[in-house]
Amino acid sequence: MRGQLAHSILSQQRHEPAQPRRVSSEVLWICSSCHRKPGYKMRPVLDALNASLGRAGGGQAVCVCVKFCHRAVASLCAAHGAPTLWDVIDNFRLYERSVVQRARLGFASAYAVQTAAHAALLSQWAGKPAVVLPHPHGNVGGWSTATRTRPSLRGVGFIYGDASVNALSSSLVRRLARACCGAGARLYLIFSPPAADTSAGSLRFQEQPCREPDGPELQRGHECRGECATMPADDSPPWPTERFRDDTGQRRFYESERILELIDVGLVWSGGVKLPRGFSGAQFFDAHRPPTRMHWWWSHGIPTLAMQLPTFRDAAERAGYPAAAVALRTPEDVEAALRSISCAPARECLRRAALRGAAMSSPQAASDDLVRAACNLRQKVHSQLGN
Repeated sequence: MRGQLAHSILSQQRHEPAQPRRVSSEVLWICSSCHRKPGYKMRPVLDALNASLGRAGGGQAVCVCVKFCHRAVASLCAAHGAPTLWDVIDNFRLYERSVVQRARLGFASAYAVQTAAHAALLSQWAGKPAVVLPHPHGNVGGWSTATRTRPSLRGVGFIYGDASVNALSSSLVRRLARACCGAGARLYLIFSPPAADTSAGSLRFQEQPCREPDGPELQRGHECRGECATMPADDSPPWPTERFRDDTGQRRFYESERILELIDVGLVWSGGVKLPRGFSGAQFFDAHRPPTRMHWWWSHGIPTLAMQLPTFRDAAERAGYPAAAVALRTPEDVEAALRSISCAPARECLRRAALRGAAMSSPQAASDDLVRAACNLRQKVHSQLGN
């Protein structure tokens, strides 16, 4: 989705006659495992890349690798005067210093990552510049976006896709559900079907039951202590902005009446990740993965609470979203956070902040950031060559 969505947005953007010519892009599938030695099947695709670079003209192109890249690709691009920007999204090999240096992965001209901390470290490990280009949400149609805040807090949602990576353990689900129940709300697990499975349908909701309340701590009507001073009261939410054609089939991952019927607060949490044997950077990788699920909630205009991880902290800082909402350490912190935003005014303020975040993490904003990064890289490389 990362490369195809950016390509789709760039191909649809409209420019006035007085503006510079539109940025053009092409998508080429090089291989699915470019960390290994390329086989004979790679040759036809390298030929296609060579032809594409030839059409772009000398020194006018920038090659962007998504997740995987190979030295043969970077070498071919360099032969045409094109620098290579390697977006290492979800590639855990680029999250561990020993792997980067042992496998000699510093062959790209620059790297794109999700957090400032990862950018600083990878730049040291590879000896090349790194830029932060966060993964956007894919809500190109502005589907199922909340336009108001309900009087009471009744539902909390947790979205996940790949069960082997993003699903929570049953014990952690029970702790989070207990925290939600303690604040008078229900937790809903929302399964998003795999992108490759077009027959899987749309979002599926699973309500987590609450036990019967034992005492007054489970009753509704908690005093609201939340504060949200990051946005002025007269600031009009800029999301949804321009709607784009859904070339990448994002609609089924975003459009759902049940989101607006059931969910008042989105929850973003991690139960950790497991990496293949021989890799030791699981904790760092988990903390600096894409904040896509937070952006997903923002695109629906739903107030969001998140675990304290650098990826969510950086996303909140970019969007001016309240830092306290993304600083939860334990499942038990969730109950206190929900209590603090139990009143509608506090959640309305977070809803407006979420809409602002949705605009800043939109596919259009991400595509613009990618173009700027590519142009800056091209200019820097050419200036170093004296062109």
